[in-house]
Amino acid sequence: MAYVEAHDVILSVCANKMLKVLDARTGAELASLPVGEGADAVIYDKVTGRAFVPSAVDGLLTVLSVNGPRDVAVLEQV
Repeated sequence: MAYVEAHDVILSVCANKMLKVLDARTGAELASLPVGEGADAVIYDKVTGRAFVPSAVDGLLTVLSVNGPRDVAVLEQV
């Protein structure tokens, strides 16, 4: 999980190969995005506004842009 203070959201991953964007105050789901299998962390860089999700099972790194509570997008998977 990662907290994005600028947008007051939580980025959370689970075994279902999805990243959930949650409103930090209410817990409401704002977005759901695909990530790799075996996602085991969310790393957020507040300088670039990017989130990184490494996935241990398939070896993918999902790179996301975080521009607002409802403006989160997968940029690439490497």
